[in-house]
Amino acid sequence: MLAPSGIGGSAIKSPAIFLVVPAYNPGGSIIEVVRKALPHVAQVVIVDDGCDAVEGAYLRQCLTDEKVTLLVHGFNKGKGVALHTGISHCLAGMQEDDFILTMDSDGQHDPEDIPKFKHLLAQEGDVHFVLGERFEDGEMPIKSRLGNSLARWLFRAQFGGKVHDTQTGFRLLSATFAKSFAASVQPGRYETEMDMLILASHTLPAIHSVAIRTIYLHDNRNTKYRAFADSYNIAKLFIKYGAVSIASFAVDYLVFIALTYALEIPYLVSNVLARCVSTIVNFSGHRQFSFRSRGRLISQAMRYALAVVTALAMATILLYLCVAGLGIPEYLAKPMVDAAVFVMNFLILSRLVFPERGAPSKGGALSL
Repeated sequence: MLAPSGIGGSAIKSPAIFLVVPAYNPGGSIIEVVRKALPHVAQVVIVDDGCDAVEGAYLRQCLTDEKVTLLVHGFNKGKGVALHTGISHCLAGMQEDDFILTMDSDGQHDPEDIPKFKHLLAQEGDVHFVLGERFEDGEMPIKSRLGNSLARWLFRAQFGGKVHDTQTGFRLLSATFAKSFAASVQPGRYETEMDMLILASHTLPAIHSVAIRTIYLHDNRNTKYRAFADSYNIAKLFIKYGAVSIASFAVDYLVFIALTYALEIPYLVSNVLARCVSTIVNFSGHRQFSFRSRGRLISQAMRYALAVVTALAMATILLYLCVAGLGIPEYLAKPMVDAAVFVMNFLILSRLVFPERGAPSKGGALSL
């Protein structure tokens, strides 16, 4: 149940920027964040995501300006839900060419960087999604640096592009993209922001960025980011891929050993036959479990078959080189070769075989 208060009614010229600030016990810093942001935006929408009484008082102090709106969750639902609440509220009162800006409430985003987003809008003709990226990684606390590096690598491996800061909450959304986000992405916690980024990579011709200041207060001790749980949500796709791949490899390896040593079939022929047996396990597991793809079965099966042939040819050549050229025993050469093509297979499956994933949606969420 939402409890709106302090709704501004001033006329807004189009295009305008609506600022959404999800807040969960941010401390008094939110007062300064809102004060500094007000000159740069048409309206500020704060979402109280279950703050306690003391913290909620700080949020209510921001209501002295008529441009500030406060929406209240009765209990903590997660940053993703708070973003959905604020964005949906803005969409109800904005024009088609307006924009929604999201930023954190704890002072780690500088409102003085907002003009950089406006400058980009003035310079670029077709902008729907802009990231405020922190490029000064050396100033990040070690936990944030490692988390951002992992998420960056996983995102680039799956979707390409040059996104540097996947965890930034400083983002600008066009009204069109905001509607797509609100309609398709399942709200949750921090994984919702990654799902927003995935949606942008799927549906937009470009993801723009501006450089923002790197600010970490008190070595980032007040962050609500849950290192293990939220890192798993970000890395979930790669973990699932690994699980299916390991299961497929086990089938492949056992069949290879049985054919080579029990039936005394030549090892190169055994390699081909073993891969054929494990192909069904691999394709079904990745389609249904890893990538949760919603694309056409026949089309994906044909692309998968081509990917298998490519990987099989490379694996067979490498296996021959290891055994015949380097004298490595077959039982050692086989897992070494398969490990070498593991990452290549992930890139092929992610980008070419299963690109039509069940997008991060309410009908079938995709999360990393």
